[in-house]
Amino acid sequence: MTSKMKNLLLFLAILFVGTTIISCDKDDPKLPAIDGYNNAGEVASSKLVAYFPLDGNGTEQKKNIAPAESKNATYVTGIKGKAVQLDKGYMTYPALTQFASANDLGSVTVSAWIKTENNTLGATCVFALTQDLGINADWNHGPVTMYLENGKPLAYNDTLVLHGAVSSWPDAIRLGADNINDYGEREKDFLTVKTGGNWVQYILKYDGAASTLDLYANGKLVSNNNFRLRESAPGVPLGPLKIKTPVRAVIGAFPTSLVGYTNSPIQTWQQFFTGGVDEIRVFNGALTNTEILALYKLELAGR
Repeated sequence: MTSKMKNLLLFLAILFVGTTIISCDKDDPKLPAIDGYNNAGEVASSKLVAYFPLDGNGTEQKKNIAPAESKNATYVTGIKGKAVQLDKGYMTYPALTQFASANDLGSVTVSAWIKTENNTLGATCVFALTQDLGINADWNHGPVTMYLENGKPLAYNDTLVLHGAVSSWPDAIRLGADNINDYGEREKDFLTVKTGGNWVQYILKYDGAASTLDLYANGKLVSNNNFRLRESAPGVPLGPLKIKTPVRAVIGAFPTSLVGYTNSPIQTWQQFFTGGVDEIRVFNGALTNTEILALYKLELAGR
């Protein structure tokens, strides 16, 4: 064999190997990162303290805590895997052991995906962090309540009015704050949330350092900008939240005596939730706008 033939065979062998490697790479591509993240679990991962994937069961994943009670709940295709479908239903939880101190939620961000209609029949609660069953004395006394104000102005079947509240207990007196995508000039003071019957990511964020409460839909700030800064008294910022432990959770219902909170009275305007709920995440910190948008994009992509 001549040297020229040897060189030609070597060249063909190298070309074959290189082509095979390139072909394998094309057959097994890696998904590109979204805003620097590979999946939703990477977003503010050090701050994630509770996670309800609702992927075929209701178990809270960080501490493996199953629901204490589940009513009218089935599982359907969600934004990511399965989701819980509630038909005027709810899920309640025992104490979440990750919340052991009054300072565990000085700042908080809660994210949940929902698929529901505004039926004008009354307000419905998406998710709440509460005090213990016999301690929670009213529906909004827990650290976080995320709900929908059905029947508000311009509230059609595909339009949601988000209303979120937080509570702080520095002593025996409750200090509260709330915000809503309503009141004032529409699309200036707040943004309308039109769902078109699709899944919507609903986020509540309270920043204890800035004393601001904001609500987001699909990665966008939608709540009233006039209600952001919250005070415990005129000129006194609310500051980091102080919570009462133990902390429980409810999906789909306000924490009242209807679902075991014996000292919390039933309000006539409160209704059980009908629709889908998926991917509930609780962070013990205020996520940045960049993190919130990334979380929305990743979960929307099923990642």
